Amino acid sequence: MVEQEQRQRPPSYQTTAWCLEQVDHWFDIMSSRQPVMALSTHKIEEYQKPIKFLQDTIQLFRGLKIGRTGSWKPVQTGIVMATSSILSIQQDMLAQGHMFVLTSRFTQDCLENQFSCIRQRNPVPTPVEFQQALKSVSVGQFLVTVKTGSYQEDDNSLLADFLDTKQSLPSPGLREEELMVRRAAPDLTNTEISALYHLTGYIVHKVIKYSKICEGCQSAIKHNDDSPEGTKSSSQVYFVGRHKRPSI
Repeated sequence: MVEQEQRQRPPSYQTTAWCLEQVDHWFDIMSSRQPVMALSTHKIEEYQKPIKFLQDTIQLFRGLKIGRTGSWKPVQTGIVMATSSILSIQQDMLAQGHMFVLTSRFTQDCLENQFSCIRQRNPVPTPVEFQQALKSVSVGQFLVTVKTGSYQEDDNSLLADFLDTKQSLPSPGLREEELMVRRAAPDLTNTEISALYHLTGYIVHKVIKYSKICEGCQSAIKHNDDSPEGTKSSSQVYFVGRHKRPSI
């Protein structure tokens, strides 16, 4: 019965099915998240198969005719550029001594996830709404995948993961001098320091504005000088309007 139905179908169905299989396999190679599907020269024979397939995919989409006119489409440009880039990158990385290359690290799934979270409340946000939603996403760890979305969940670590870490309270037996000892600052880049300083200033401003705390507490968390501050490094920090300089 199945064979009879297949014989009755037009030959174009077979072409469409073959094209879908090619694109599906191409997507699996271009978004590998496990070492099993990763590009690696550990086994040369297994390594050459996906490389040959990606090269054939480039030739396929370069000669592909879409529509009645057969004009060049943006999807062809995207696939050819993405595939060519991955082939060049993996060759350089494997030559440098890397054991394997996970191509999923070069996708923009994390960016798509963030945009999806921002558009949860309003699918078409205004610039002000986008800025406010971005702050909520960054500070409040609102980075969760939408149930009805079409994006894969990104498994990378987040910049604000420290918000999810539960620190244990100090032992009651410690002396006050021991509690006041500052721990060594973490090894952060200039960009991370600027982001943390900006975030801290925003939080201090909100605490002082909406919380009823005494002047002593305010002076403990806020710098005495609220003038804009900038450094001569590449990452300058300026606080205007809604920020306070924290006491760090």
